[in-house]
Amino acid sequence: MAGLFWVATAMGITYLFERKSIKLFLINAGYHVITFTDMGFILGIWKLFLNDEIK
Repeated sequence: MAGLFWVATAMGITYLFERKSIKLFLINAGYHVITFTDMGFILGIWKLFLNDEIK
């Protein structure tokens, strides 16, 4: 969600100004969306394991 609403929006404004292709935008924005999703998954799993160790 963060990638779609924050990164892709900010990148979209830049791509519109620079008049780059939509294909290039989708490749670059998609990379960031996947990266943010992976980071969120890792942090969520990490937090889950930390909560189990504390109990």
